[in-house]
Amino acid sequence: MAQQQQQTGSPPRPRILLLNPNSNTGMTESMAAVARSTPVSPFLDIVPYTCASGTCPSIDNQHDIDASARSIWRDIRVERTVDPRDYDAVLVACFSVHPLVRELAAADALLHLPAPTNEDDRGGSSSRAPPLVTGIFEAGVHAAVTLVNSISGRDGDSDGDRAAQWGIITTGEFWEAHLTEGVGAATAGGAARFAGTFSTGLTAGQMHSMSADEVRERLAVAARRLLLQQGGEGRGSGSVRCIVMGCGGMAGLEDTIRETARELHGDDVADGLYIIDGVKAGVMYLYQVLASRKMYSARKS
Repeated sequence: MAQQQQQTGSPPRPRILLLNPNSNTGMTESMAAVARSTPVSPFLDIVPYTCASGTCPSIDNQHDIDASARSIWRDIRVERTVDPRDYDAVLVACFSVHPLVRELAAADALLHLPAPTNEDDRGGSSSRAPPLVTGIFEAGVHAAVTLVNSISGRDGDSDGDRAAQWGIITTGEFWEAHLTEGVGAATAGGAARFAGTFSTGLTAGQMHSMSADEVRERLAVAARRLLLQQGGEGRGSGSVRCIVMGCGGMAGLEDTIRETARELHGDDVADGLYIIDGVKAGVMYLYQVLASRKMYSARKS
């Protein structure tokens, strides 16, 4: 249907670059499948990209984060294997406070690049606005805060300790402090309903290389630790109503988290638990902003 529409002269679908800053093509393929599974995906052209210059298959610490950013900039500036100007939006697919989100969004970040090599039927990259940029961390946090605020007080509880909370399940221990600090910065200090970040002890690469049973077991342990939180006291009232999966490699593991919630708190809590995949959240966020720009502006592109 989408191909038929484009052949009959309809405007092209917005292009989103799914930018994986590590060198793991398997992880890129997994995230691309998730990105193309949202209700709005048929209205987008989602293009996955794996870092070509880097040698880091798994981003597990600050050194890896910084190195992956440098590698992507090498791809853009030197190797020219990818050009963000060819896209309407960029989704940085690393669940971290990744410098690429800030750097690519900077107004002058792409001004001094060589002339674009990929001129398309929309008039060429140089004539279009800079791409909209977000990361799967930022999108996941935005979705979680929005959902938790929407259900807060639904059950008549106005007390801060009993109100709906949300948290993150991540891979290695490094991410517990990194992401918790990132939440505080991303929400401008408004993290009162944040229950914390809990790690599986695995690397992002191990999420794909280890046996499925062991990965699910580690994930269930981390989910149990998070779900037993209540204002940091661990009494387990079922107040955690939303969980963000803090790694692109966790795609497809929602059922493990939900079944853990079912064992701890029963069907009602488990079925009502929001489990957020950052890739899906990123696609939904970018689509909404791009559509809003078109709807509320007089610009044609």
